[in-house]
Amino acid sequence: AEHHFHDHGVCGRKVQYIPDLGQSVSLVDRAEARKVLGIREEKRVIVCLGLAERKGVQELIAGLADRACPEVVSAMLMGSVDSKLAAWLRSDMPAGLITGGRLSIQNGVYGRQALATALSAADAVWLGYRNHIGSSSILWEAAQAGLPILGRHTGLIAWEIRANDIGETVNIDDPAAVARGLTRVLCDREAGARWSRNGRQYGALHTPSAFGESVVNALEHASAPACTLVTAG
Repeated sequence: AEHHFHDHGVCGRKVQYIPDLGQSVSLVDRAEARKVLGIREEKRVIVCLGLAERKGVQELIAGLADRACPEVVSAMLMGSVDSKLAAWLRSDMPAGLITGGRLSIQNGVYGRQALATALSAADAVWLGYRNHIGSSSILWEAAQAGLPILGRHTGLIAWEIRANDIGETVNIDDPAAVARGLTRVLCDREAGARWSRNGRQYGALHTPSAFGESVVNALEHASAPACTLVTAG
């Protein structure tokens, strides 16, 4: 159906966009953050925040292990490791990456300070979530930090990454595609600089203060006269 508004000037204000919210990020010194986390300066690091199965941890690691992925690329996992994931991490592929210094794990619940340290030390953020069609607060926290994002190619996160030009999207079920995505977000410095600039710009629209301003504006506009909505079948 098509919707026809009789008074576009008023009705246009009756639907207000409220941005989804990411917590404000207070970054710390990169070198100090890397020292705290044991990350060598030459490493290009993508961080995965939260280790639930739907976060695509295994798919990230499969891409990291793919022969198309450069040795300089590594991943850091942050969050609580359950027994199922712990058992999988002891298998040959992830264990080899851990031994080789390309995969590190910060096990346990993390708070705001640990999040700030991780985002300060990282070069990109993984959002290759499986069966996730909504947005994510981590998306906008990463954007505020100026970090390119590697996400799954479907869902709202993918749309936001592409619409705002803040990273790459890939088919997470294809390890070679994930490896190419990792290479792009971590090793393409020109694209990375563009994604970082765009991320900071659009991330600033998704802070708690921006959210509050949007709510206030919406409430103010809600007092405007009601619109007549005609639905044509």
